[in-house]
Amino acid sequence: MANTKNATVREIIIDRCLSDRRGRYFVRGLMAACNRRLEEELQLLNQTIQLLSRFEGVPHFEWLEEINSRLSSQFFMHPVNQRRKL
Repeated sequence: MANTKNATVREIIIDRCLSDRRGRYFVRGLMAACNRRLEEELQLLNQTIQLLSRFEGVPHFEWLEEINSRLSSQFFMHPVNQRRKL
């Protein structure tokens, strides 16, 4: 299953790279492009989790805590409220 994670995103990125007539991509370039895009999506997801965590403790938003912990564990992130400040 690890080989199919984010497969759709990778296919879209590789398709865009190979369709670009100005750029010439080799395997390492395609891997770098995929990694950059996945990191961008991970940062966006992290920002979303931080935004949703502001609603913790508010009535009718108890489900956010469960979603926050699920997303954090699924994407190898620490839950927002347990994250160390640098």
